[in-house]
Amino acid sequence: MRALLLSLLLANALFLAWATWIDAPAPAAANAGASLAELQVLSAADATPSDATSTTLHPAAGDAAPAPAAVTTRCSTFGPLPDADASRAVQVALEARKLSGRERTAVADELEGYWVHIDRLAEESARTRAIHRLQVAGIHGAVALADTSQVSVGLFSEQDAASQRAAAVAKAGYKAEVGPRNHAVTRYWLDVEAPTAVPLPSVDALLSGANEAAAPTWQPCAGMPAAPATATPAAGAAPAPATAR
Repeated sequence: MRALLLSLLLANALFLAWATWIDAPAPAAANAGASLAELQVLSAADATPSDATSTTLHPAAGDAAPAPAAVTTRCSTFGPLPDADASRAVQVALEARKLSGRERTAVADELEGYWVHIDRLAEESARTRAIHRLQVAGIHGAVALADTSQVSVGLFSEQDAASQRAAAVAKAGYKAEVGPRNHAVTRYWLDVEAPTAVPLPSVDALLSGANEAAAPTWQPCAGMPAAPATATPAAGAAPAPATAR
């Protein structure tokens, strides 16, 4: 009986020691429990921009949308054209090519021809006698000019032809003068403004095979240098930064 009592006391002592030193919860587990208890879940209403990662992408300062490319234009003039009808025909040809021409006129002093004439025939009888002698020599078409001392012997488009007529007049006994004769004419021009990248129509395409006395050409507009024109930005596009001048 005494031995049984001692065995029970020994067993209780061993259980107490095991429960105290061996079965006690580890400190790390206790700390982990405390950390979990301190965690708090933030509601969406309490969250701030610094508490959560924003999903909106913001462009960097240097990644702004580029400004629309500038479109440069040039002014070119087409002419000279002999009359209003020719000007209108070319305007129609330009409109068919999505271009428009601004009509303007200019008075030009152009060569009419080379004039052969006899001077210093003050008396009317002298002029009449000269015309008769020229006819006898086979030179026809001579005309006495009213209120002058001159007899006109012809107007020629070529200087060589005028010189030949002057030589024939000299054989008839008169000295002929030869010189250019100009006259004022009105010519038409069409000023066309178009993007520099767009080629201008050819002269043949605009004239449709017409044979003009003075062949029209493309030339830069006088006193109208090409000026850059910036394209209109699309709606919502950021304006280009101003450039210091």
